[in-house]
Amino acid sequence: FRTFDADGNGSVDFQEFAVGLFVSSCQDLDKKLDWAFRVYDINGDGYITKDEMAKIVTSICKMTKSTADVENMIHDIFNTMDVNKDQRISREEFLKGASHNDFVIKLLQPDPDS
Repeated sequence: FRTFDADGNGSVDFQEFAVGLFVSSCQDLDKKLDWAFRVYDINGDGYITKDEMAKIVTSICKMTKSTADVENMIHDIFNTMDVNKDQRISREEFLKGASHNDFVIKLLQPDPDS
């Protein structure tokens, strides 16, 4: 919801919804990764923590009825992306790590079992 509510007014109008759908389904990897970063960065501080990642991945697994091991997924993502090992992933780390690692891109897709 946060990523679709572009003006932050607490509601999503048709234009925001249409733009959100376009970006989330866009074939441009950079746009899609930037959108995905904003989804995972729940508090909007410019970093993804393990807790934030766990909330999103757990939600995705519940929606898709996935049996994926969330803790292992998060461990793998952080092991790959958290270059400076500060226990959080910056936008730069996320974009660089995901765009150069097929395994991580697959983990960030909506269906972890795919």
